[in-house]
Amino acid sequence: MAITSYAELQAEIASWLNRDDLAGTIPSFISLAERTMFRQVRIRQMLKRVRATLDEDFETLPDDFLEAVSLKLLTTPETPVSAVEPAVMDMLKARGSTGRPRYFAPIGNDLTVYPARDQDYTVELLYYARPDALSGSVSSNVILATWPDLYLWGSLAASAPFLREDERIATWGSLYRGSLAEVGEADPPVRAVAAPLLTELSDFAALRGF
Repeated sequence: MAITSYAELQAEIASWLNRDDLAGTIPSFISLAERTMFRQVRIRQMLKRVRATLDEDFETLPDDFLEAVSLKLLTTPETPVSAVEPAVMDMLKARGSTGRPRYFAPIGNDLTVYPARDQDYTVELLYYARPDALSGSVSSNVILATWPDLYLWGSLAASAPFLREDERIATWGSLYRGSLAEVGEADPPVRAVAAPLLTELSDFAALRGF
């Protein structure tokens, strides 16, 4: 059976479990699987670009933000901004410099840059966006459309503890991890390029207070 919709996914889960009394519980299995998938899965269909004006020290990230891939200033020519860890950003900000931003870091629900901007900039953020969760009003999303087996095995893995089928946890979990590995091989995730900050001696010395 092809799985192309929320309804078909629920029916397939019931079929694999050989149960017809779980209609009220299967949506919970799917929701639990989604929590895991949204943390782990990064496919190109989840990539999104947004443009905004950088006019605050901390700019609110999109509601569906999962992970940053790149940030650039839409100057002429365009200026890439390198990613750093939040802890490094904290050390950089302690220096109190202003100018054209060179580094960025997502911190909580916000994005911040260093140096502090010397003017307002239009920026473009490329990021992985959280897919819409399946529901009665959301029949499909990018993961179900491209890798429905992830939804199936993940939901079945979530069902085992509820059904007290401990022996099935390893089976469903192994199938899910196998599909996840196939996804990673077929569509390697794009990660933000970390700034070579700590290999630049001048910056390293400045951060360490030398």
